[in-house]
Amino acid sequence: LGFTEANGAFLSEGFRATRSGSPNAFAVSLPSQANEAASLSPGGISSLQFKLVTVGARPARGELHEGRLLYPEVLQSTDAIVVGDATSVETFYLLRSTDAPRAFTYRLTLPSAVTAVESKADGLWFYDRNHAFVMHTPPPYALDANGARVSTTMSWSDADSAITIALRDEAKAVYPI
Repeated sequence: LGFTEANGAFLSEGFRATRSGSPNAFAVSLPSQANEAASLSPGGISSLQFKLVTVGARPARGELHEGRLLYPEVLQSTDAIVVGDATSVETFYLLRSTDAPRAFTYRLTLPSAVTAVESKADGLWFYDRNHAFVMHTPPPYALDANGARVSTTMSWSDADSAITIALRDEAKAVYPI
């Protein structure tokens, strides 16, 4: 099913599942425009609601395509495609040319229940005050037009409450990435 549109937002399958009482669902509400805040909530629990804004995003209006959400030209030469199911959500960036950015930063407003973020080889881990797992963000990856992997990095900044994802070695990559 993917995303549906309701009340000026795009709601994930997980968002709808939490309204039906599914405790394992991952509720995601995406804005009508890419430069506005998205909300993410494990289990749809309001005290665990994260807010996320893509730094520098243009006010690209979201478009639904068979449950997938497209934000065209969200950044220079870059489209964002968002997919999801009841338990996860994933954003793909289509970098159409060398004019596209090499790094993407997301500012997060962490829920008060989240007191620690750990960066590990297998991604970012968010924990509550009892060091109980709240949410995990796996490491990013990128593929070029030939299907070759392009190295990426993901870092967390406590000072800025931000995640930055960057391409490495993209000089050898064939666009689009």
